[in-house]
Amino acid sequence: MESVINTVIRSRKCWIILVFIQIGIFSRTGCDIQNFNSLYFRVPNMRMSSLPVITINNVPVEVCAERCVRETTFECKSFDIDNKDQGCRLYNDSLDDPFIHLIPSTFVDHYRTAYVKLFHRLPNHIVTVSHDRKIPRISVEKCARRCVLEVSFKCQGFDYEVRLQNCWLTSKTPAASGGVVIQYGTDYYQRTFDGPFENFINFGYGTLRPLEGIHIYNKIMLGVNLEHCAQLCLVENGFTCSSFDYLFNDKSCHMSKYIAANVHGLQNEYSEESKSMHFEVKDEYLQKFYPAPYSAIVGHNEKTISRITPSKCARMCLMERDFICRSFDYQIQDVKCLLSSKTGSDVGGLTTHGHAQVHHFEMKPYLDCGGIFTSSTGNIASPNWPRKYPHNMKCTWNITVSKFKVIRLTIIHFNLGKYTDFPCDVVNDRLIITEEYQHQNDTLCVQHDVDTYTSKTNTISLTFQSNSKFDAPGFKLFYQEDWACGAVLTDDNGEFASPRWPYQYPSLSLCEWTIRAPYGCTIYLSFTSIELEEHIKGNCTSAYDRLEVFDGSTKNSSRLASLCGKKGIHAYRSSLNVLSVTFISDDRVQERGFHAVYKFFYPPTTTIESATTEDTTTTSTEKMTTEQTTSAAITTETAAKVFPFNASHLSLIAMFVEPNNNNSPVDKSQQSQMIDQTTESENIAVTQIDKDLTTRNVRLWHTIIIMIIIFIFIVTVVVVTLVIVCRYYRTRVPKRRNTSNLPFTEESETLYRHDNHLNDNLDKGSSESINIPQPSPSGPPPDVTFTNPMYDRKHGTSSSTLASSTYMEYTI
Repeated sequence: MESVINTVIRSRKCWIILVFIQIGIFSRTGCDIQNFNSLYFRVPNMRMSSLPVITINNVPVEVCAERCVRETTFECKSFDIDNKDQGCRLYNDSLDDPFIHLIPSTFVDHYRTAYVKLFHRLPNHIVTVSHDRKIPRISVEKCARRCVLEVSFKCQGFDYEVRLQNCWLTSKTPAASGGVVIQYGTDYYQRTFDGPFENFINFGYGTLRPLEGIHIYNKIMLGVNLEHCAQLCLVENGFTCSSFDYLFNDKSCHMSKYIAANVHGLQNEYSEESKSMHFEVKDEYLQKFYPAPYSAIVGHNEKTISRITPSKCARMCLMERDFICRSFDYQIQDVKCLLSSKTGSDVGGLTTHGHAQVHHFEMKPYLDCGGIFTSSTGNIASPNWPRKYPHNMKCTWNITVSKFKVIRLTIIHFNLGKYTDFPCDVVNDRLIITEEYQHQNDTLCVQHDVDTYTSKTNTISLTFQSNSKFDAPGFKLFYQEDWACGAVLTDDNGEFASPRWPYQYPSLSLCEWTIRAPYGCTIYLSFTSIELEEHIKGNCTSAYDRLEVFDGSTKNSSRLASLCGKKGIHAYRSSLNVLSVTFISDDRVQERGFHAVYKFFYPPTTTIESATTEDTTTTSTEKMTTEQTTSAAITTETAAKVFPFNASHLSLIAMFVEPNNNNSPVDKSQQSQMIDQTTESENIAVTQIDKDLTTRNVRLWHTIIIMIIIFIFIVTVVVVTLVIVCRYYRTRVPKRRNTSNLPFTEESETLYRHDNHLNDNLDKGSSESINIPQPSPSGPPPDVTFTNPMYDRKHGTSSSTLASSTYMEYTI
């Protein structure tokens, strides 16, 4: 049977179909060029014993993986990467084939398929007893691969008999089959697609255990399907929906804020009369793990943590420093978390103990080689983490956080293999941190003894480079935006705060901020929140944790304030263009800290230019005339900038400007006469200005009224046009009649009457039979016919029932 299927698959027509199937597969799974590695498992320093079908030179591992997936001229099952010359070798053989094995080889890595990662495993469950195809005696990986590459129907999953190694492909989902069924010795593998179920862990059959005196369900919805229930849980706003139980008999959705760990597990005593399934929400930490319910790694746990949730357990595994945590087991009834450096493949497979309340979670590999991060927090790891990274990699991550903040890196693990005394040497695998500070690029190569790093700006770049020599686990780090412990602030409308605000500031801190404004400006500083350690005795100058504000750039400058304890809003203003703030904390009590904002105040601008040097021979009368002319010009220019008058107004105003000259030999009568003339001229100018403004206002109102009238006219025309068009088309629609409106021809009218007579005869109970075309009995011969004794034995199905539900498989 296997040989027949392989022969059919190798046909040209089937390969053309397979191309479209593969394209559809990876469009549904969200796979791109940097995620084709997720379909393969790396075996370092090993190569295939057979000869490759195709060899491609000078390509990275991502391109080689994509080429193997999209290959259509033959069935690509695995590939090797020569790290020395970046050669890609594609094979149509795998380790499951006879007489095929791996050979140790330096600088070569073998990649075998891992299609089983595209499925969610439920031990001791089956989805249906009506499968579409059976493939006997194959491994789980081959069964998963056959389901992915199936072309005759849409394979949604498969049931796998562990002892007999039988693969049962099906196009049905739990929602289509009415729920899963408990069947010991058989595992159900469900395809994972993008959609609402990507945010949930499927625990199979069961419901939350009831608690006496507590309503474990916060909302119950009736008459909804399974997918709709998942969407309702995700968008629920009245409470935090953490899980839901779906009952297939009455199509009811039971949403709860509790998970199985809160109620001491699930009740999963199977009953044919009541089928149900339990789903739990995956948060940001559980999203990074493959869940395997009712499975565990026995005897390979390095650390045990009690009284925490599965989400907290996943977070502890991600941040574990003592060893590289690759998986964890979670015991629901005992509320225990067991961290491990091993996975199921490391120990020969997972152990399943019926429906014991223990679940296994395995960390997903980090596949991104570079990226752009703009969120406030995140984590970055070398490609293929927590396994060893590939060779010849060059990845760049750019991190940008909010303005006025810095980036704090926390390095959890760092192991790049052998290195020289200088970590930046090109012969080493390197992690380089680069940032632009004061118009220069600061570069740092991370060393093995570095645990934390704090940037000077809000943007940094991480570059990872690996060569073809060494093989090492790599690195894992977290980043978080934080407030800088001291800085020189030169941007207007800025802010700063104590480190980690609004959370507790670190102990033994000494932070200094210098706010520097442009020359001639002053600085306004306001503290929006102050929560420091209380100091009962003495003033704040001797407090344990305190803030000091100085009117200058050093501590020798004038002290504006010393603050401690919990204060309200405090504001200060500098006398010059520099202000400094100092924050001091001891090693005892830590509070939330402080937050402050500042603003620059610029001096008023002036338009008067310095007078030109005068000739020593100029007389006093000429000086007076020159000063009067210059004063009149300045006043006219100033008036033109302040008031939007026309040229005639400005000249009129300039005629009545009185120059300021204390040395002018004008008597009091002339001076009084000049003042009267000036006053009269100013009144005339103001009257003329008022008239112009009134005229402009009248013209503006006329324009507005005309625009309103035009708008009303346009709206009226549009409405009348719509009414006329609607009336026209309404008159063309025929009215309802008791007879058909179709213009029958003679032939169609005869058939119409004949059909009505047939209906009348059928209503009257006539025995006249209608000859309906039947399907041809000579269909394609079945490729194989078989029964399933497993279901006959478990469910007590009679032989006649099995005969009526015989499974048939047709050739492609």
